[in-house]
Amino acid sequence: MNPGAARQRGAALLLVILLLVLGSLHFVLVSSGAHDVHREADRAAAYLRRLREALVGHALETGCLPCPSPDPTRGTAPARCPRPGDRDGYVPWQTLGVEATDPWGSVVRYRVSGAYAEGDCRFSAGTRGTLEVATREPDGRVRVLEPAAPFVLFSPGPNRLGGRRRNGRAAPPPPRTHVDERINLYDARRFRTRPWTEDPAAAGGPFDDLVAWISPDRLCRLLAHRKGWSCP
Repeated sequence: MNPGAARQRGAALLLVILLLVLGSLHFVLVSSGAHDVHREADRAAAYLRRLREALVGHALETGCLPCPSPDPTRGTAPARCPRPGDRDGYVPWQTLGVEATDPWGSVVRYRVSGAYAEGDCRFSAGTRGTLEVATREPDGRVRVLEPAAPFVLFSPGPNRLGGRRRNGRAAPPPPRTHVDERINLYDARRFRTRPWTEDPAAAGGPFDDLVAWISPDRLCRLLAHRKGWSCP
């Protein structure tokens, strides 16, 4: 037997084994990373549900929804928010007694329709909100899910683009190719929610925001006993 040939075969076998090990390790790391993202997304969705419940609880207690906090570091709701710009801010986490941030360290954004907000609260069973929530189909068509939400919450997701931390530090805004994320951040009335994607060719661009809202009819039914309403 040729010793040189044997050594070559042994080296080739070791190389194959090494490639298999590295491939397996890469698969484990990718799978673990994907699992972590899904777990954090589930935690974030649960957190948004708790925020929604806390906002409704505040309305049950006071008869109105709180104003957004203008400062993510303090998380307190002003007594009034009469101007449209005052109704766009951050969850008043201190006022509501909830955790300050989502799983990625961002303070969740919060917008409220004027008629429902404290200080200028004048809504009734038939009042409709002014905020629109829509999704975007793969072909680019926009489909409205809720045309008249009393309030909307949104997290900038794991990429944190446009988000603010509890210490006030701001992340960079979404680039112009992130069309739907920019709508969530900058549009005064419209919001987008859709499956996450990193595909730059996707309609609406890459997207990893989480959005939560409540319909006016649902809020009416939750407040009906306190307000003495007959809801639609």
